[in-house]
Amino acid sequence: MQRQAAEYAEKTPFVSLINGETEGDSLSFRQLDRDAKKFAVLLQQHAKSGDRVLLLYPPGLTYIVAFFGTLYAGCVPVPLYPPRHNRYLYRVLAVATDAQASLALADSKLIPKIRTQFNSVDGLKQLTLLDFDADIDRVSPSDWREPNIGGESLAFLQYTSGSTAAPKGVMVSHRNLMHNSALIQQLVHSTPEDNTVSWLPPYHDMGLIGGILQPVYCGGCTYLMSPVDFVSKPIRWLRAISRYQTRTTSAPNFAFDLCVEKTTPEQRASLDFNHWEIATVGAEPVRADTMERFLRTFEPYGLRANVFRPVYGLAEATLFVAGNAEPVPPTVATVQRTALTAGKVVPVEPESGDGQPVVGCGFSAREQEIAIVDPKTGTRCAPNQVGEIWVSGPGVTQGYWNKPELTAETFQARLTDAPGKTFLRTGDLGFLQNGELFIAGRIKDLIIIQGRNHYPQDIELTVERAHPALQSGGGAAFSVEIDGRERLVVVQEVRRTELRKIDPDAVIETIRRAIAEVHEIQPYAVVLVKPTVVPKTSSGKVQRFVCRRQFVDGTLKTVAEWSQRQVADTGDEPHARSRPRSHVESALMEIWRDVLGVDTVGIDDDFFRQGGDSLSAMQILSRIGDAFGVELDVSDLFRLTTIEKQARHIESALQSASPAEPIVIEPVSRRQPLRTAFSQERMWFIQQLQPDNSAYNIVIPVRLTGKLDVNALEWALHQVIQRHESLRTIIEAVDGVSYQVVLPQITLTPKQIDLRHLPADERESAALKLASEHAAGPFVLNKSPLLRALVVQLADELHFVQITVHHSVFDAWST
Repeated sequence: MQRQAAEYAEKTPFVSLINGETEGDSLSFRQLDRDAKKFAVLLQQHAKSGDRVLLLYPPGLTYIVAFFGTLYAGCVPVPLYPPRHNRYLYRVLAVATDAQASLALADSKLIPKIRTQFNSVDGLKQLTLLDFDADIDRVSPSDWREPNIGGESLAFLQYTSGSTAAPKGVMVSHRNLMHNSALIQQLVHSTPEDNTVSWLPPYHDMGLIGGILQPVYCGGCTYLMSPVDFVSKPIRWLRAISRYQTRTTSAPNFAFDLCVEKTTPEQRASLDFNHWEIATVGAEPVRADTMERFLRTFEPYGLRANVFRPVYGLAEATLFVAGNAEPVPPTVATVQRTALTAGKVVPVEPESGDGQPVVGCGFSAREQEIAIVDPKTGTRCAPNQVGEIWVSGPGVTQGYWNKPELTAETFQARLTDAPGKTFLRTGDLGFLQNGELFIAGRIKDLIIIQGRNHYPQDIELTVERAHPALQSGGGAAFSVEIDGRERLVVVQEVRRTELRKIDPDAVIETIRRAIAEVHEIQPYAVVLVKPTVVPKTSSGKVQRFVCRRQFVDGTLKTVAEWSQRQVADTGDEPHARSRPRSHVESALMEIWRDVLGVDTVGIDDDFFRQGGDSLSAMQILSRIGDAFGVELDVSDLFRLTTIEKQARHIESALQSASPAEPIVIEPVSRRQPLRTAFSQERMWFIQQLQPDNSAYNIVIPVRLTGKLDVNALEWALHQVIQRHESLRTIIEAVDGVSYQVVLPQITLTPKQIDLRHLPADERESAALKLASEHAAGPFVLNKSPLLRALVVQLADELHFVQITVHHSVFDAWST
C-alpha cells in the first residue's frame, strides 16, 4: 500500500457509485494511505499489535479505510456484516467470542443502533464499540508507529459464511495475500491502467481480495456499488462495465443468470462490451447453461465468446486455486451422470440421455499442487476416478483460529506417496482431465445457494424448533439441482404422538417461514415423514446424502410434501377477494409477478409461499422505492408478507408525509376480560394437548463473576416484574376461551444451590445438569408466576444465574 501511494499518489483506486449509477466519493492512493495511518493512530491508542478487531461497516470507502487502518495498526481485522436485525447479533457474538476480539469498530451513523443491540445480548455488552469519524481529523499521519510484522504475521481472519454454532476463522497471513494476488494478476494479466466494477460483499474472500485488495496490489481502479444495488437492478452493473470500458470482472454464477432474467432488450440496447475480455466466475458451481444463456443474450452487444474464465478457490487457500490464463472458451466435458455418482468419470456424447455437462475450472496455479485423493486411504485416484480435491502451496492459509484439532485434520493431510508435504483437504470432489480441474460435488454437507454458504445443521435446528410437533434430531437438510440451480430440500420427522393431530399444511408453512426469516432462503421442497424414516448411522448421525438420494429417487415414505414445482403446476387463479382494490395494490401485483416470475398472484397471497427469498425481496423493495418513493428494509418483508399488507403500509407512509393529527392510544382497563393474542392462544391450546411440553420455554443464562448479593438480585427481579405487567400475566380459560389475567403482584424467589462442596472439576457439569432440568420443567399457564430463577454457586466469586420464562409472556425480541 505504501509503495503504491508513493508511485501512484494521485491515482484513484476506489470510486463509489451511488445507487449503483452516479459517481460519489473517491479515494486516491495518497488519501487512502494518509487516512489509513490516521485511523491506525487512533486504533493504536485502544489496542495492541495482534489484537482482533471486528469491523462492522457497510460496504464503501469507510470500510476500506478501516480495513487498511487496522492493518496499519498491526491489528487483525475481522470483517462482518453490520447486524441488521437481532438474529444477526448471535452471528456477531459467536465470531467475537471465537476470535477473542478486543473491540469492535463501526460507522458513526450505525453506532447508536449497534450499541443498543449489543446491550441486549449478554456477551456483547462488555465489547468495546468505537467509531473514529469525529476524531480522525484531529490526528496526524506522522504520529503513526509502523508495526513489526512479517510475511507470516496474521493479516486478517476470514470467517466463512455458514454455521453460527461453530464459526471458523481462516487465518490469512500477509505472505498468503501477496502470493495469491500475484497469481490473480497472472490469471487476468492486470495492469495499472485496468479498472473493474465490483458489487461483491467485502466481508468474504471474493469481494475483499478480488474487489478491494487486488486493485491496490495492481495499481488499478475499482468502481464500487453495493450488493443491494446490483441485486435490485442488475442492469446497473452491466451499464457500469459498459460505461467505464471495464476489461475484467468477477462474480458468482447466479449473478450472470440474474443479468439475463432481470434485464430487458430496451435496457440492453445501449451496452457496449467490445472491451470486456475476462469475466471470472466462481464461488459456487459454474453452470455451462448459465454461460451459454449469457453469451447468447449479450453477444449482440460485443461480448466475446471466450469472455468466461471459470475458476476454483476457497477461503482456506486465501482465494484462488485454479484457473485458465489463456483467452480460450471454457472447457465443458460431458460425462455419464450415473457413473459420476458412483465416483467414476465416463465420457459420453453431449446428446446422451444420461450425460451431465461439467465445466472445467482451469489449471493449478504456479507453486501450487492439486491432487485428487481417495479420502479414506490418502492415495491418489486414477485419472478416471472422482476424489477429494487436495491443495498444497504458499496460498494455503495457516489454519482455523484457535482450533488446533480441526486445523490438523483439514490443513495437514498427507499423501501416502508424499509424506513430507502437507495438503489442504477442501471437502470438494473433483477430477483432473488433461491437467484441468473439474468439480464434481462435495464431501462436506455445505449448501451453497446464490453464492452464500449454509450449514445443514443450522437449518435443521431452525426447522425442529419451528413447531412443537416436530421430532428433535429428526431432520435432514440438503441441496438438489433443479433447472441448473442448487435448491434447498428439508426432510423432517413428525413426533409419533402428533401424527394424527397435526395440520400438515400449517406445519409446512411454519417451517418455510422459519427458514426464510432465519436464513433468508426459500426451500424448494419440505417433506414431513414418520419417526425413524430419516436415515442415520449406527451412532445416530444423520445421513444426508442417503436421504437426498431417497428424495431424488422418490422412495421416501412421506406424511406430507410441498414443493415449488407443485405450486407451479397447479397455479390457480386468485379468488375474488384476492383481486386488487386500489392502484397501489395493482402496481404491487405487477411488481410481484415480474420479480417472482408467476402468472397469477392475489393480494392476500404470501410472499414466501410464492417462492420469495432474500434475493427477490431486495428486488421488490427497490421497485417499491422507484414506484412510490417509500423506503423499506428487507426485514419489513417478514412483517408485510402480502400485497394487501404492503399496500396498507405504503398508503399509510404516503399519507403521513403531510402533517396529521397524532393518534392517541387509550389504555384498556385491566378489570375487563382481556382476550389472548393469537400466538398466546396457540400456546395455550398446545399446552392443553401436551401439559408436559416445554418447547415454549425461553432460557436466559448468565455467568456472574464477583461477589453476588442474592437478596439484591431478588429485589431487582421484583422491580422488573412490577414494571412489566406481561411478567405478572397468567392465562385462564372461561368456557373454552383463553383470557389474559394481569395480577397486581407476584413473588419470585430464586432457587439457590451451592456446589462448592463438590470437587472443582465436577462443578461445571453438575451446574449444566441443574440448568438443563431447570429449563425443561413445564409451566402451568394458569398458575403464577410464568417465570422462575436459578442461582448456582460454583466458587466464592463465581455464580451461574438462569431465568426461564414461558414464551406466552416473554419473547426475548422486542426492544
